[in-house]
Amino acid sequence: MTTSAKARRALTCGILACLLGAVLAIGVCGCSSGPAPESVVKQFFDAVKQADLETANSLCVTQNTQFPATDTPEWGIIRAYLGRLNYEVLSSETKGGSEAVVNVKVITPDFMQVVSRVISQALPLAAAGGSEADAQAMVFQLFADSLKDPDLPMIETQVAIEMTKTGGKWLIAANPDLGPALLGNMNQMDQLFNQGQ
Repeated sequence: MTTSAKARRALTCGILACLLGAVLAIGVCGCSSGPAPESVVKQFFDAVKQADLETANSLCVTQNTQFPATDTPEWGIIRAYLGRLNYEVLSSETKGGSEAVVNVKVITPDFMQVVSRVISQALPLAAAGGSEADAQAMVFQLFADSLKDPDLPMIETQVAIEMTKTGGKWLIAANPDLGPALLGNMNQMDQLFNQGQ
């Protein structure tokens, strides 16, 4: 190999080494800071909408170890409900580099309306008789149909999601308002059943 060929090869290898170093440095910087708080909140809600509870859970400081069984009729209702969930990030503010607040509007089905519809449709059908298994299957189908209704009323709840930076990653902190926002008005179900008392 001639001297000029050796020089070109050394120069090419040097350029490739510099490019590789730059790519690796950018990659390492991107990984160490992780996604911004707003991006983590979007990942969380997108995972919840897909009923990917394990991914959503991994984005929280406090993590659950138990998830509902996915091979049950109940899971079908959960998926249908979560599939209707929507959200909008309203604002985001970082405080001191390790804390942030992301304000989100959460839009969920009006679950009291769903239950009210199911009860009003199921009672006459149940009075007609049939097995318990048939009645249960009918109720699950009524829930699924109600949740698919494009005219189903929706509830909007605004929630301030507190974030904390842990191990270089933004995570959603424990928040007593997030669960109720995701559940819409499910926490008011006792009112539906106590109305006649």
